[in-house]
Amino acid sequence: IIAQVLIKLKVSSYINKWRGPLVNWGLFLIIFAVIALNRDALFSQPSILLYTLLIVGIPLFGLGFLIEFIVFKLKVKPRNRSSLVLLSNIKNGGFAAATALALFGDEASLPGAVASVLIIIYLVILTLRVKKYSQ
Repeated sequence: IIAQVLIKLKVSSYINKWRGPLVNWGLFLIIFAVIALNRDALFSQPSILLYTLLIVGIPLFGLGFLIEFIVFKLKVKPRNRSSLVLLSNIKNGGFAAATALALFGDEASLPGAVASVLIIIYLVILTLRVKKYSQ
């Protein structure tokens, strides 16, 4: 509803200039809050973080590299390839963290925060790989 109101008011072009930083800051605030709320659990039970990293990281990177390999063998263009890889395995970890925090409490939000951090790392790796293949 808010988006439609902003479009009707013709301020969307102004907002589009700030969209990237606003999204980045919003994601930062969610991840920061979730990690801060789980600080004690992270330091007193580091195994929670390790298990979460494994459970989130293996499918994220494994599926991503598998899909990337398949579309590479099918000779899909690099830009389309990265789009297919993202479509296959990127989920909204920030939203999951915020929802879990609101509905289930502090510790339930940790996997969403970890997923968000791993997704950011994966996106950096994917960007570097696309640049490598484009050359």
